[in-house]
Amino acid sequence: MILLHKVFSLLAIMLLMGGGESQLRTMNKPNDVYVNLVATEAGDTRATVIFNYSDNEYMGMVFGPSGPNNTTSLDSIFTGSKNIALPLLLMPENRVEILKSCTDWIGPMIVRKVSGNQSKTPFFTGGWHVYLIGDIEQNTAKSQSVEISIDGKKMSVGSSRFGKQVEINVINKIYGYNSEMTNPDDYVIRENVLYTITPRKIEVEVELYSLQNAVIETYYGLQSQNSAWLKTVSYRDANGSLLVAYDAKKSSDVFTLPGQIIEQVNIANEVHHLSMQLDNSYGLGNLEYLSETFPSAFTRDYGKSYFNLINGIELELSENESVRWRGMYIFSTTE
Repeated sequence: MILLHKVFSLLAIMLLMGGGESQLRTMNKPNDVYVNLVATEAGDTRATVIFNYSDNEYMGMVFGPSGPNNTTSLDSIFTGSKNIALPLLLMPENRVEILKSCTDWIGPMIVRKVSGNQSKTPFFTGGWHVYLIGDIEQNTAKSQSVEISIDGKKMSVGSSRFGKQVEINVINKIYGYNSEMTNPDDYVIRENVLYTITPRKIEVEVELYSLQNAVIETYYGLQSQNSAWLKTVSYRDANGSLLVAYDAKKSSDVFTLPGQIIEQVNIANEVHHLSMQLDNSYGLGNLEYLSETFPSAFTRDYGKSYFNLINGIELELSENESVRWRGMYIFSTTE
């Protein structure tokens, strides 16, 4: 009976994925990626991307609606044995989830519109951040569109493909903290996030486009949830030189110094390693809007690390003006 159940489950997955090349193929080529795109019950899309991680394991990532704002982002990370036929890793019981997101990865922001109340108490909007009106959560961001492509070809819902590179393009609209948050015409920032996924790497490029005259007061940009790697954290500069290493369960305030230009934040335990890297030569990565009194990256003892793109020096944006930054996440087994 168990064998029949697995056969029927596999057939069901293959029917869901539709035609195309044989879905029972394994990824023998180290640079292959595999992506499956389905619709959620709410009508959104969820993409599962799987690639070679180690000699014996695949790593998979699920991008879909995540957090109280229900915007598409990295929702979970899992591993799976290469002894299992690849499509069966789409079934949760055949994989080991090493991380379930409980926060945002691409940072929210403290942003205000110029035309609004300038004395309102600032708070973060976008990402996983909502606004409480009494006991009711008010969304501070909304997904405008999500598009998934592999090797430059747009994917349709219900399909699966092998390729070399997956692109997930997410566009969100974000309110300012002094916006009228029940007014769909009062969004302040359009956030365009492009994830480019190859084996063991997610490259991220973000454009922040101002929908009205606005001021960004604080913005971290590239962030990591460290729960799958939580043991040690280390910071390196643009030359790869080690600046400091310490216990990842501690906040970094006493370990990092303002004025240090940190390009890499590396978090690791005995099994897994994550390297989060910011391009300091591109856009907001040059830290023009970071006061010298703040470190360029930091870690908190609740299990997150952050880059510090805008802090202490406000960024003024005119309507239709935009700024960009880029970085990446690199995943590996611990050496």
